[in-house]
Amino acid sequence: MNVVDWLNKTSEKSFLSDYIKFKRIPKMESYLLTKTDFYGAQLKFKARSNSLQLEIKASKWDNNNPGTCLLCNNGIEDLRHFLFICNKLEEVRLSEHEILVNKLYDSGLSELCNQILTKDTDAFLILMLGGDCTEFIPNLPNHLIDLAHLIFDDFCKSYIKKAWAKRIEIKNGAML
Repeated sequence: MNVVDWLNKTSEKSFLSDYIKFKRIPKMESYLLTKTDFYGAQLKFKARSNSLQLEIKASKWDNNNPGTCLLCNNGIEDLRHFLFICNKLEEVRLSEHEILVNKLYDSGLSELCNQILTKDTDAFLILMLGGDCTEFIPNLPNHLIDLAHLIFDDFCKSYIKKAWAKRIEIKNGAML
C-alpha cells in the first residue's frame, strides 16, 4: 500500500482524522523518545491519534452513552472540548497558557505567540500536537523554529498531564 492509499484509507476512519490533519511533518514523533517524560509523551500521542479515552470515544461503543462531558455536563467531550472548552479544566488551562505565553515571549517568539492567539483553536491545536510553526511565521530562523517546537512540545505534555489528572480527580470525586 502506498502513502496516498494509506492516507485515503485513514481519512475514512473518523478517529484518525485529527491525526492525519496534524501529522504534517514526517517523523515528528521524536517526542516519544523523551525518556524523562514518557507519560506526557504517551498522552500527547493519544491526543494526536485521537485515542484518549474521552466520552466521545466511549459513545462510539455504547449506544446509551451520548458522549457528554462528565466533568461539566455541557457539551460533547471530544479533544477540543477537553483541551479548550470544559470549564472544570479552566484553571489548569489558564495556568499552562500563561506559562506558554511567557516562554514564547522570553524566547523571542512574541510574533508567533501573537499569531496563534489570534487564530482559531485548530491552529493552536496543530502547534500543540506537533505541527509546523512556519505555517504561521514563514520566515522564522531555523534556531527559533526548533525552539518553538520544543516549547510547544513541553507545553503540550505538561498541559495534557495536568488536565488529564484533573479529569481523573473530578471523575473519581463524582463517583464517590
